[in-house]
Amino acid sequence: MNKAYLIFDIGTGNSRAAVVSEAGEILAVAKEDSIVHLDHTVKGASWFDPRAWEETLLRLAKGALEKAGAVQVSAVCASSLRQGIVLIDHQGEPVVGYPNSDRRGEAFMGELDWKRIWDLTDLSPSPIFSALKIVGAMHREPEVVERTAFYTSISDWVGYVFTGKAAWERAQAMQSGLYDPQSGQWSEELCRLFGVSSSKLPPLADAGTVLGPVKPELCRELGLAEDALFIVGTADTQAAVTGAGAETGEVVIASGTTTPSVKIIPEFRKYPLTWVSPTAERDRFMLEVNTTSSGINLQRYKNTMLSHVSYDHLNADALEKGLPEQNLPACYAVFLRGMHLDEDFLAGGFLMSNPFSTDIKVESFFHAMCLNIGMGIAMCVKRIDSLDKLERDYLVGCGGGFLSPVIGQTVADLMGLPVRLYKTFRESTVFGCYALCRRATGIEPPERVVLKTIEPRKSQALEDYFETWKACREQLKQIKL
Repeated sequence: MNKAYLIFDIGTGNSRAAVVSEAGEILAVAKEDSIVHLDHTVKGASWFDPRAWEETLLRLAKGALEKAGAVQVSAVCASSLRQGIVLIDHQGEPVVGYPNSDRRGEAFMGELDWKRIWDLTDLSPSPIFSALKIVGAMHREPEVVERTAFYTSISDWVGYVFTGKAAWERAQAMQSGLYDPQSGQWSEELCRLFGVSSSKLPPLADAGTVLGPVKPELCRELGLAEDALFIVGTADTQAAVTGAGAETGEVVIASGTTTPSVKIIPEFRKYPLTWVSPTAERDRFMLEVNTTSSGINLQRYKNTMLSHVSYDHLNADALEKGLPEQNLPACYAVFLRGMHLDEDFLAGGFLMSNPFSTDIKVESFFHAMCLNIGMGIAMCVKRIDSLDKLERDYLVGCGGGFLSPVIGQTVADLMGLPVRLYKTFRESTVFGCYALCRRATGIEPPERVVLKTIEPRKSQALEDYFETWKACREQLKQIKL
């Protein structure tokens, strides 16, 4: 019987359960969309029902385990979107969940001392930090906060579901705004600045350590080994970086729901308008620049406007046209999201000449969105280079975005650097949790293997397109939605 691990990957768009053998083979994957509800009483607010998500995760686990066949699961681990939190009441039951996109605390940002918060954390102001969600709830739903015994991240909530033990992993804690990255502990001063009670924060934990044994009833329900353990997971970006086997000094691009570009650094440092967070490896950090112009827009556009067209067709069309070096679309996709390259702009769309060109086809808008992601990544990497000089003569790519023949090639061409895709690139988040399971049991993960290298090609047409696109970005910033 195959020995295996059960991995949960909870993202903004969907949640997945994967069964991975101890040797590193993905045996089965099950996936469902993540159901998030809009709170129409508060601009930008959203929430989810943790009970419904728990049912989904158990259903996905059963589906993946059934597909995997005869396996003995010895460990369970989870990664999840950052900034999202779950509120748990005094009886141990979930009250409500807030996803990373929730901005219920945005109206109260002006009341906070962001200079001091930045001094302590290096976190540039953002309404999506976990602490801002708590601030928003305290102002708008005090009864919810009153019912809450403790808060935790979404991946750590999965650990609580499976073991009954509460924790908050350090990389996830960083995105709360309440964690001191220099001491590696919760900060009483940050709690005071946000007005959050430190007594409602669970103990901190390191990724890749044992949280505890899986509840016997869940072992029986799912058919896990009787002594199965839950391994502390981490945030999705940190998991992807771990899955890519990132080394200190490398720049890793995780092209998925969002598009973080990170440089692995050996110590905590401060940079203007960036995020510096712990990696899933203790005593390493990552300098992150992230436009969030990303795969979720691409996925939603494809599902809404091109549901009848396959990704294979779209990718083949791009290759036939010679993208991104030639036959560039006669339109520009420009999507702004306030993170590190922009202020807090939430606007975007397509720009083209008037009347629009007869060369524009339905595929053109999709290709323009892929170019938007690739060019956004290039801007992020250039920004990292200006803050902390690139040390390697290559970049590392991971995430489903690199299945596109346009995104990775655009990055390579504009940066003049090859992009390495390792064997784990497509499912790097899953493999990151796999590596954490191996770490917890004292087994080193397999050495990484280069699957493909995207070599840069020179294209004046792409350079010109890039310059026009950047000018469009600046103009779009004048529009407030």
